[in-house]
Amino acid sequence: HALATMPLVRPAPVPARPPIITSLRDAANLLTLAGVFSSLLAITFAATERLSAAAVALVAAFIFDVVDGPVAKRLRGRTADDRAIGANLDSLADIVSAGVALSVVFLAYADFEAAFVPGAFMLIGAATLRLAYFNVHGLSETSTTYTGLPTDLAIISFVTVLLLDSHSHGAPSRSSYMERSSCSPASWSAHCASPSSLGGHSTLCWGSASSWPQPTLLSHSPNLSATPAPSAPSLRWVKGAR
Repeated sequence: HALATMPLVRPAPVPARPPIITSLRDAANLLTLAGVFSSLLAITFAATERLSAAAVALVAAFIFDVVDGPVAKRLRGRTADDRAIGANLDSLADIVSAGVALSVVFLAYADFEAAFVPGAFMLIGAATLRLAYFNVHGLSETSTTYTGLPTDLAIISFVTVLLLDSHSHGAPSRSSYMERSSCSPASWSAHCASPSSLGGHSTLCWGSASSWPQPTLLSHSPNLSATPAPSAPSLRWVKGAR
C-alpha cells in the first residue's frame, strides 16, 4: 500500500547532443583548423624540398594556435561542451603542428636521412607526452596554469635554426648545392641544356643509369660545348646556386 501511494519520479530528459558540424560556428575552432591546414602545407612544402615555404607555414600554424585561445575567451554564449571541444581540438592541432609537421620538416632539412629519424621521433614523442599531460592536468575548470613549456616553442626554435642556416649558407638546407632532379631524356634538351636554365653557371645533369650512362657537363657559351663527365648517381648539381 505504501509503494502504491509513492509518487513516480521521472528521470530528467537528456539534452540532445548537437551535431559535429555546429562546431564550425565557433570562430576559435575555425582558427584552430586553419592552423591544421597550415601544418598540412608545411608537410607538403617539406616533401617537395621547399623548406623556406615550410618554415613560413609552421610559423602560420604557431600564430593560429596563439590567437585561437584569446578569441575563444571573448566569445559569448559558449557552453561547457563548446569549451571542452575547443580545448581538445586545440590539443589535437598541436600534435599535428608541433609534432607531425615539425618532425617532417626536420627530416626534410636533414635530406630524409635515416640517422635523423631518432631526432624526429624525439620531437613528436615529446609533443605527444606533453599534450597528454596537459589534457589530464591542464583542462580542468579550476586549473589556470600548467607546468612546462608550450609545445609551440619547438616550432619557433626550429624555424630560428632554419633562418640562421639560411643566413650562413644562402638557403635553408643542409645541401645548398644539391638539388634532386629527374632529368629525363625527353626533357633534358629543353630544361637542362637551354641557355635560360644555365643562368651563366655550369650545370651538371645526370639521369638514371639506363637512360644516362654518360653524364654531360654543359657550359654557358655561345656554342654550348659539351664535355664528358664521370659517371655519378641521379642528381643535378647547379654550381653557384646559392
